[in-house]
Amino acid sequence: MRMYKKAALIFLALLLCFSSLAGCKEKKSAETPETSVLLLGFESYEDVVGSRIAMGNMLGRMEINTDEAYITEGSGSLKVLPQGFYNQPDYHPYFKLDFMNTTCATCDFSNFKNVSVDVYNAQDKELRISINFYTGKSDGNFISTMEQTFVLQPNSWNTCAYDLSVMGGFTLYDFTSVRYMTVKFLEHKQSRDDAVNVLDFDNLQGNCYAEGEGPVITEFDFHEGIDFETSGTELVFTGQGRADTDASIA
Repeated sequence: MRMYKKAALIFLALLLCFSSLAGCKEKKSAETPETSVLLLGFESYEDVVGSRIAMGNMLGRMEINTDEAYITEGSGSLKVLPQGFYNQPDYHPYFKLDFMNTTCATCDFSNFKNVSVDVYNAQDKELRISINFYTGKSDGNFISTMEQTFVLQPNSWNTCAYDLSVMGGFTLYDFTSVRYMTVKFLEHKQSRDDAVNVLDFDNLQGNCYAEGEGPVITEFDFHEGIDFETSGTELVFTGQGRADTDASIA
């Protein structure tokens, strides 16, 4: 009996030891900083509608794609066929996502160096899209960030990364409270007979600053004067930056 009791105590001690080790391992994993956050996976109709997606300027048709050839994450992507106004070429069709209390993971972008989305261009020619965000202000209104334009290579996936690091250094933008993301299609039908372009969107994610990184702090020498030739100076004095045509794309 004494032998069985001793064996039981040893077994209990080992069990507690392994439980303790497992708990330490889990705690260590929880402390590992995130490198990215999936904001929206475009997995299903409910997923997309739950983002309170809105369309403008005769966007055209949208649908959920389940063909794996046009998916980079999960089991679905958003297929968009932009139409546009035939007689108003400068009114670009667009869609807009809402990040506040929707199926999007968060509206707090304060730790994001950039926000990226994968886009498949199914055409034999380059296409362009532009992206911008609307962030909260202390008076309850929202202000638009500058548009960044991305050139999509034909018949391939393109990862479009909207850089937040420069704007993150200005108090004008509150990236803890991002409301909207707008995607414009800069090429679209100009007549009824034109073929419609086809694009797939997937894997919208916020990519975090690496350890030791943070928003870019722009400094100015007022004695030397300011030429307003860069987005940084325009952001400080006008609240709007120059549209960036050399945005990051992979």
